[in-house]
Amino acid sequence: MIDTDKYEGHTPAPWKWIIDDKDTYLSCFDNDIKADENLIADAPLLLAEVKRLREGIKEVIDVLYEWDNGKYVGMIIGLSDLIE
Repeated sequence: MIDTDKYEGHTPAPWKWIIDDKDTYLSCFDNDIKADENLIADAPLLLAEVKRLREGIKEVIDVLYEWDNGKYVGMIIGLSDLIE
């Protein structure tokens, strides 16, 4: 499980990148620089978690669809909307 508390106070989107002759860097950190650094460093982990959760939701949708006799339609639509 990812400790999302370490991202509290991060600079909200959109972030702007500046490219000069030598470097590429963020134009500014509005808030807690450590929170921004943690968010940048963990981006691959966060993406992997999003993919894992989307797959889990798809599995739940498939099971609900098989069991559906009309009473799960709203739940199936709601879950589908979450991952679209």
